[in-house]
Amino acid sequence: MDNIWDDFITEEMKKPYMQELVSFVKERRTKANVLPEPCNLFLAFKLTEWHNIKVVIIGHEPSPTAADSHGLAFSSLAKETPYSLQNIFNEILNDIYESNSRGVKIFQTNNLTAWAKQGVLLLNSVWTTEENTPGAHKDKGWETFTANTVKFINTNHTSRIAWMLWGKPAKDLKKHINIDKHLVLESEHPAALRNNPLAFTGNRHFSKANNFIKKHYFNHKSPINWHLIP
Repeated sequence: MDNIWDDFITEEMKKPYMQELVSFVKERRTKANVLPEPCNLFLAFKLTEWHNIKVVIIGHEPSPTAADSHGLAFSSLAKETPYSLQNIFNEILNDIYESNSRGVKIFQTNNLTAWAKQGVLLLNSVWTTEENTPGAHKDKGWETFTANTVKFINTNHTSRIAWMLWGKPAKDLKKHINIDKHLVLESEHPAALRNNPLAFTGNRHFSKANNFIKKHYFNHKSPINWHLIP
């Protein structure tokens, strides 16, 4: 993990809210299958180097299904694509590839590690949950940690970043972001498509983020390759 991320977490761990949160999660791990596993809790920080952040995507919480919760928001190790990720893939296909992949299967894995390594920081508003129990760790302190993460990036990162805020908890974080410096893209959560067919469809966040990177960094930083072909 970058020293900057390490220092940030160390400072947060000293705060009372975080000490209470750590105690809560530790106690729950003795009684339930808390997701993700401890070794993957800060996987987003481990895979996305501080200096390489180009895009930040913020969702709700980890999936309550073990295979779909390994430390990166929306990422899954399962063969079957989770509902939210399926909607994300569809939006990318329509946005970037205009529904024409020329016969190539653009998404050959549900593991989003490749995005993280390119500079896409994949975060949730709440960082842990329990298997088969959505919302189990809501309002326990993770929301404060996520807000502090956003504030830290906004205050200390020198680069312009494209932020994708999906769903109300994520959109509430906009107030911590300098919109004169960064690109802030808002939409409903991809899971909202269950009830509203227009909730996430057509937001074109992925092409907008890449265009933002191209505009401000020319050849110094590459746009994101959103396809997932091992």
